[in-house]
Amino acid sequence: MSYSEYTPDCWVVVKSPKDGHLRVLGGWCGGLLNSDHWRLNSGITSATELEDNLIAFEGYSGSSYVCSKGSYRVNMASGSILNQLNELGWTLMDENTDWENYEYT
Repeated sequence: MSYSEYTPDCWVVVKSPKDGHLRVLGGWCGGLLNSDHWRLNSGITSATELEDNLIAFEGYSGSSYVCSKGSYRVNMASGSILNQLNELGWTLMDENTDWENYEYT
């Protein structure tokens, strides 16, 4: 059972250059009263396709990220972090990756 469940407004999957682990980089739109924010999961251990065009990523920490397949993109906050990760050698995974059958390390 998940410790926490997150439902980002937008998301991408990035690959660590150090250990090859994939991680969900989720972004949330803050709206008028709050600012955009982001969160990077602990590393994906598995993925399950759900109804309504959703996919659930389970993480090493026990958390779950439930993401809409149509929202594979970044917002201002997560885009800034993605740029920094790219400079450190992280790789952006293709949105058409077969997440459910990917062999996570």
